[in-house]
Amino acid sequence: MDKFKIFWLACSILLLLGEIIVPGFILFFFGVAALIIFGILWIFPDFSEMFWLQLLLWISLSVVLVFFLRKRFSGTFQGRMFRSEMEDFVGHHAKVIADILPDKPGRIKYRGTSWQAISEEGEIKAGETASLIAKSDEESMTFIVKKYNSIGGS
Repeated sequence: MDKFKIFWLACSILLLLGEIIVPGFILFFFGVAALIIFGILWIFPDFSEMFWLQLLLWISLSVVLVFFLRKRFSGTFQGRMFRSEMEDFVGHHAKVIADILPDKPGRIKYRGTSWQAISEEGEIKAGETASLIAKSDEESMTFIVKKYNSIGGS
């Protein structure tokens, strides 16, 4: 393996790992672009003679990937899907699986998953049904719920 293949492979690995440490979801695309250059060198070995062209292509690919894909994938990779889908949850009902007390969060089961929940008003016992009201601003994976009244709705 020639020095430029090793260089681009090392760059891609370092940039992809750097994404874990540095927030912003930018380094990922630079790492993918470096991986693409590595692939091109693997397919077209004669291309390794022109480092300046490799560098120019890497910069161009990085800019294009960041510009066209960052916004599309940033919510997925940064864990924001929960926030964007929250509107779909509001008004639905969940089974309380651990008591929710005014001063202590409990747990609910919603769509097959256990979630932390805090009560908007009063106590909700395990086994009862709760209505989903909102997502907590302090804890991104916590629902704010209230006791579901089957007679009057929520």
